[in-house]
Amino acid sequence: MERVFFTNSGGESVEAAWKLVRQWHAANGQPERKKAISRNLAYHGTHLGALSFTGLDYCKDPFLPMAVPVAFVSNTNSFRHEFEGDEEAFTAFLLDEVHQAILREGPDEVAMFIAEPVQNSGGAFMPPAGYWEGLRELCDRYGILLVADETITGFGRMGEWFACMRLGARPDIITFAKGATAGHAPLGGVLMNARVAEPFATGAVTYVNGLTFSGHPLSASIALAVLDIYERENVMENVRELEGHFRDRLEALRSIPLVGDVRGGGFFWAVELVKDPVTRDTFTVEEANWLLKQELSDHMDELGLLCRLDDRGEPVIQLSPPLVSTLQTIDRIVDIVEEAVRRANASWARYRSSSEEQRPSNVA
Repeated sequence: MERVFFTNSGGESVEAAWKLVRQWHAANGQPERKKAISRNLAYHGTHLGALSFTGLDYCKDPFLPMAVPVAFVSNTNSFRHEFEGDEEAFTAFLLDEVHQAILREGPDEVAMFIAEPVQNSGGAFMPPAGYWEGLRELCDRYGILLVADETITGFGRMGEWFACMRLGARPDIITFAKGATAGHAPLGGVLMNARVAEPFATGAVTYVNGLTFSGHPLSASIALAVLDIYERENVMENVRELEGHFRDRLEALRSIPLVGDVRGGGFFWAVELVKDPVTRDTFTVEEANWLLKQELSDHMDELGLLCRLDDRGEPVIQLSPPLVSTLQTIDRIVDIVEEAVRRANASWARYRSSSEEQRPSNVA
């Protein structure tokens, strides 16, 4: 990555990346490339362009039709998938679906494939081995630009400066925000490789986009100080050192019947909840609302843990602790989650019994 365009947020970064992609293709004689491919449940922002790539209907319904034509493919959640446990087959399935979407939309009309290296919405969906390498090959084959949205995963969340480095991904563009200033000031950006930057950096083409506070000196100074601290305090090393312990503690939660899956990496994990650990039945909307917004929320508040209880797919507990957390802090976090889930598990049995008692019986 050789050039950057600064923004103020992740959504602005995605918006700016799309404008860059469109203008890059036009500069290379392919203005007809106006479509994108994204993934189900993905969240990429609220601007009308970024919103187009968001795979959550409730976010988009008030603003239909969307500004950008987007085809959606499966995310990398293997839980309950027919190829769960067969990583090679799962990768092949996902890449074939992307390939078919490219052919269906028109190989000469697709401009961009966008994805988070580890998808946040839905609960820390890790990619299977070979997935990002396969995306790179498909994008190269059909002249599509590959964009990695690292608004969430950038700057240490996965124990590296960017999750792409850990996963061996080679995108053309990386969007970032949040961690660049450790959340202390608004700053985002669009990183690009030399090939993408070339027509704009040489002055052959003007990048038609602008933001009043792009590259604001105050935010930029804060970001430089934050980057120095990341290095001086060995923040990335801390995440890598404690990841295994964090994983092991969370995996032990599977002994609680309410816990169906544990997934993630670095300091970025999700615990998916299920009705039954054997059948893996999903919750109704009413049941999920009770579980997350009443039961677990109250317990987490009482026990002293702030985390996301996410219902943008199946109910999950999202855990993204501070990157400077100690082993003791990680243990405290998991202890609270364990106690809250055990309480919820006991309440779930009572809730289910009560719901069944209230159902009208079918009496002839």
